Amino acid sequence: MKLELISVHVPKCAGSSFRETLERAYSTDAVAFDYGDRPVDPCSPGNLDPVGYVDRQWPTIEANIQNKLAVHGHFRASKYDFAGDSCARITFLRHPVDRLISHYYFWLSLPRHGHSLQDYLLDHELTLIQFAQLPYMQYFYTGLFFQGVDMKRFDFIGRCDAMPTEIERLGTLLGRRLEMRHTNINSYAGYQEVRRHTIDDASTLSTLKSLLADDIRFYERALS
Repeated sequence: MKLELISVHVPKCAGSSFRETLERAYSTDAVAFDYGDRPVDPCSPGNLDPVGYVDRQWPTIEANIQNKLAVHGHFRASKYDFAGDSCARITFLRHPVDRLISHYYFWLSLPRHGHSLQDYLLDHELTLIQFAQLPYMQYFYTGLFFQGVDMKRFDFIGRCDAMPTEIERLGTLLGRRLEMRHTNINSYAGYQEVRRHTIDDASTLSTLKSLLADDIRFYERALS
């Protein structure tokens, strides 16, 4: 088997649900999962020593995708550039404001698990605006997952707010029958209500749009 698909799972962009879709479409044995880089953790080895980390991980990277048709996970979009253009590259994006709100409340509800940025959020009881001011959140797309990446290399960029239609479109592109069941619902108690309240607050929404302006421009360009 030869790698056919590279799927970048941006956190809080329906990637957990899509993971199951890939397993059903390709079979569990044909999909490699890559969640070890922890790109959103400032203290992860990949952020502390990017070049050295890749050099040390190279045997693991090769072994992980050997005899696989697809790879899916939390990794910078440039990680699998070595695979060339014969692989289809895909990702799903969510409006940066909506993605940030979901991320914030998800981390508030998630037990500590050794993630330095989540620990910082909890230790300092950051507000949503303070959370948005963190560079790793403010430039989530442009500074982390897609930094320096030519998005024209992606064969598919899906909208999280139109998943049924987008899954059908992707299935046509890949020539595979895709079925998606929504999982990983935000576990924060009353999340939908607090999200609506945040979106309806004109001052908060304006501040978030200003802070996330670069990522919003990226999002709009990527989907145009």
